[in-house]
Amino acid sequence: MKIVLWRRTRLTVLVGIAVLLAVLSLVLQPDQLTEDSCHHIRQGMTMREVVAILGASPGNYASFVEENQYVAFLQMSVAASGKTVECWQNDNVKVVLIFDQQGRVSGKECYPRLVIPKSPLDTLLRRAKRVWQRWFP
Repeated sequence: MKIVLWRRTRLTVLVGIAVLLAVLSLVLQPDQLTEDSCHHIRQGMTMREVVAILGASPGNYASFVEENQYVAFLQMSVAASGKTVECWQNDNVKVVLIFDQQGRVSGKECYPRLVIPKSPLDTLLRRAKRVWQRWFP
């Protein structure tokens, strides 16, 4: 009986440590979506190359929701020419890229955002969302 209880306790401790390590890896993982990473994007790059640099597919990874009227305006203004607009944003930076008909970067805007203090839970949820979208695009 003591051996079974000891094995169950050991298994519970190991599972707890694994969960703790998974949570810490999400929290401590550096954010690739930065102003510096934006400067590595060059004209002619493909979406795959951009995603590799920024570490995520286009989307809002901020801990708050905002209306994106500027991006909507850009999308309407370039739609007739066959170009597309994609946006990446988090709490620190917003990256707006225009892709031509061949799917290559033809325009780029990158600017810092107002830094809003966030709780550790917000950071954890935002990073978990980002990892989920990276694993399951």
